Amino acid sequence: MLKRSLLPMPRSFQGGAALLIFLTIVVLGGAYLLVSALKSSRLETGRERKTAQVLAEAKDALLAYARLYPEQYGDMPVGFLPCPDLDGDGSAEAVCGSKGQSAIGRLPWRTLKLPPLRDGDGECLWYAVSGTYKYNPKYDLSSDSDGLFVVRDANGNTVLGGSSASQAIAIVFAPGRPINNQDRSASGARTECGSGNAADGVNQPASYLDALAGVNNAVGTLTGAPAGSPGSVPLPTIPPLLASVFTQAAAVVVNGETKFNDVLVAVTADDYTDVFHRMDEWVAQRVVGCYQSYGGANSGLFPWASTLASPPDYYDDSAQCYGRIANAVGSGSVDALQGLSNSNGDNSALNPRWENFPAAGRCFYEAGATANDWWWWSGWKDQVFVAVDPNFAPKGSADNNSIISQLQLDGVPQQGVVMVAGRRLPGQDRSPGMGAVSDYLEGDNATWADYSFTAVGGGGGYNDVVLPFNTSAGGMAAGASCVSCTCGMCNCSPGMSGEH
Repeated sequence: MLKRSLLPMPRSFQGGAALLIFLTIVVLGGAYLLVSALKSSRLETGRERKTAQVLAEAKDALLAYARLYPEQYGDMPVGFLPCPDLDGDGSAEAVCGSKGQSAIGRLPWRTLKLPPLRDGDGECLWYAVSGTYKYNPKYDLSSDSDGLFVVRDANGNTVLGGSSASQAIAIVFAPGRPINNQDRSASGARTECGSGNAADGVNQPASYLDALAGVNNAVGTLTGAPAGSPGSVPLPTIPPLLASVFTQAAAVVVNGETKFNDVLVAVTADDYTDVFHRMDEWVAQRVVGCYQSYGGANSGLFPWASTLASPPDYYDDSAQCYGRIANAVGSGSVDALQGLSNSNGDNSALNPRWENFPAAGRCFYEAGATANDWWWWSGWKDQVFVAVDPNFAPKGSADNNSIISQLQLDGVPQQGVVMVAGRRLPGQDRSPGMGAVSDYLEGDNATWADYSFTAVGGGGGYNDVVLPFNTSAGGMAAGASCVSCTCGMCNCSPGMSGEH
């Protein structure tokens, strides 16, 4: 048998094989790196998606909490937000700072009826609330109250809060993984998101929230901010009502090391549009109740309004059927609000103080501290107006069968209307001392010569809440002789009204 000779391979063949092996390794290595990069990208996208999802859930829950505040805590005004959670157990603190001070801590997920929300890195969310909107101690909140947070980008541009009206009401933060040697340790008993030891790193905002471009998200400060300007003092802000500054930017990586990775979402005045409307309705309903209670106890007549002087004095003024609510405190006892002396002087049968309305407590009594007092009224009284048909004013006659109604709401006769001015619209100036009604009410509601008002408005340039009040049964007479001359008009048959 002939043996097959084993001849050495040509050098060119050996080199080609080696090159093929090398190229195979390069291709496989490149494919591995590509797959790894894709996996990393998908992982990063998944984390970002998770973070965006929980931030949106938190924001929705805060808005729902504000809308439903009265349903949760009895007959309280709409719009308040909870204090932050300081120990990570998910429950909002009962008190956070002093009146008007903004506060920061963890999102109180349990109070908001949420699970313990975590961002894409598994960290619990943080939360800052404006001192004007937190629930305790309460500020004199109204739908015209501003948030206290300014948001800037990485370049120092203001993206939210360029004006006081556009400042954010609350902010929720996703802190991301630890960076910059942040200490998130705990020595006390662990809670879901923190610990029972207030001094532990796990309970400190600085252990989670970062600084960028002079803005420190952990305390809301801006390096170099002039005294008294936004960001000039750390949270909790002293003095109160001073705005804080936060930053929102893409993650910042320097030489492979992450320097900033906070993600935030803001609750803005625009987000609060529905809440503001509910706030206005809540107030309007209570004012209507007080007027109906007074009319029901005073022969169907209502007190004079307070003049539209600037600044308002809140005393009832004779012959004033259109204006703000009179609630000045006179010489009566603390339980007897003696603000209706002129109404009583023009008609001694009328009570010189407001009647108590059971469903709304002691009407317009803002100085009290009990649940039945209107401690919230001081924040609203400049925004609330009233118009009373002259027939039902102190010098009028409430005999439904012998008078003609002058006041109408969308063409329907009413004895009176309450008008709550919604949050100020562009161009409206409600600075202290401003007295123009058009800076509060819109359209027909800002004029009263014809006693014609509207509750339906005219689109985006209207946000008044208008409710009627009546105490007598039945409608108005179709015709009658002149009854009296009050409120700048004579109550006569159509075409006969005039100045007195």
